Amino acid sequence: MVQLAYAVPRPVSATETLVYPTPFARTAFRTVDAALFPKWHAAITRMDLQLNGTSPASMSADQAAKVRDAFSRIVEHVAAQSGFDMFVATNKLINAVPYRSDQEVYGVSDYWATPVEMLAAGGGDCEDHAIAKLAVLKQAGVSADKLRLVVGTDTITGKAHAMAVVELDGIAYVLDGRTDEIATWGSAELHFKPLYAAGFYKAWIYRS
Repeated sequence: MVQLAYAVPRPVSATETLVYPTPFARTAFRTVDAALFPKWHAAITRMDLQLNGTSPASMSADQAAKVRDAFSRIVEHVAAQSGFDMFVATNKLINAVPYRSDQEVYGVSDYWATPVEMLAAGGGDCEDHAIAKLAVLKQAGVSADKLRLVVGTDTITGKAHAMAVVELDGIAYVLDGRTDEIATWGSAELHFKPLYAAGFYKAWIYRS
């Protein structure tokens, strides 16, 4: 399960000015370097290496190649779509990968897996699915600055939750592992309170 703890360089001040001019600006109020979120930074660093041919220590080169091929087929399918249809295809394809807890797969309470690791394991938890969706869209040609991993709390269950968010024409769309339906950011049906959003280069902290 994703944990809400995160590292920031100094205490957050409620008096700081909104700095992120997108739909997230309703609540986000400070940018930090994405590397300050170590699990996210480690996951995307491993992801880049693995998608470019490095095999995880837990699998052989042949196994890793087969998983990369499976991931590439997902990317090819998504890349053949356009605009909103890319988001729908990505969400459904990755949501079809079973939910499996980090404890079940890796024997630890919180591990942020790459798409290669998740597909090899045959499942993953919420942040693993979200990371995979972001990776698919990035590989399919969506600009990295339009992609976010958003971590927060499910307001119904009270549990930590992570999901992928992608922006198109000034609208932020949510690719959520809890449903195949695509919602827009801020929709009441999300039942979600954000804590932080992590992009590939920057991260944004939200008002509490």
